[in-house]
Amino acid sequence: MGLTMLIAVGCSTAESTLDYASQLPGLKSIIPGCTPISQQHTKKFNWNNARTIDVRIRQGEFSPMIIGLTKDRPYVLRIRNADDTNRNFKAGEFFRSVALSRVAINGKEKKANCITGVTVKPNQVAELELVAVRDGRYEFEDGYLSFFRGTAGVIHINLPAAPIIQKARFPIR
Repeated sequence: MGLTMLIAVGCSTAESTLDYASQLPGLKSIIPGCTPISQQHTKKFNWNNARTIDVRIRQGEFSPMIIGLTKDRPYVLRIRNADDTNRNFKAGEFFRSVALSRVAINGKEKKANCITGVTVKPNQVAELELVAVRDGRYEFEDGYLSFFRGTAGVIHINLPAAPIIQKARFPIR
């Protein structure tokens, strides 16, 4: 019953919505909450210089399906729904591994501390400013019952590359 109500709430508004499922008391035992991540990660960046990653949803397909990020770098994830129906970008594990600075839907800022996904209405755009804080492989999917359809894509958060030139040690043997 709780899950059905959550879906109905997300679909009843004319605006795209954020999914706060982890904060509902009945679901806390099933869906883990967000790890508290310090705002120090988001305040030190000039967001005008952040890399923008455009994700387009068309005919239920996400493009690109594989997204590569680097740990401790800022990104603007722009999710555009080009379909005639609502689409969801569900990525609970991913959102627990990033620090969100700002979330905007069609240019309107939304309060977002701990989200597990975003529902994007037809022809709307969700923009998320984030810093990748924890490396790993994270799947994203479309919908609450995605186990019937499978994963829509993958996000890889990689460690920064080690410098190619390293300090020489003397004496050389």
